[in-house]
Amino acid sequence: MDSLPDRTPHAVLAERVLASLPARDREILIRYYLNLQPACALVEEFGVSPEEFRTIRANARGLFRALRAQMSCLKDFAGSRRSLSA
Repeated sequence: MDSLPDRTPHAVLAERVLASLPARDREILIRYYLNLQPACALVEEFGVSPEEFRTIRANARGLFRALRAQMSCLKDFAGSRRSLSA
């Protein structure tokens, strides 16, 4: 996945989440969130059930939240280390 120069932290996390997913799930999510294609069209085209579509979205959101929490912990840890060395 090509990276853009001035990415926000959320964009970096989204990129990492997308890169970790199977190709089909990645394509579904890109087309749903970025290309704004309707869920019903994607369900039909990819041959997934509405429940499976919701699961794909939920799993990606869960990964995003977990990475965001991990990044926040690392940022807090780095900040506390700097204050200790001052």
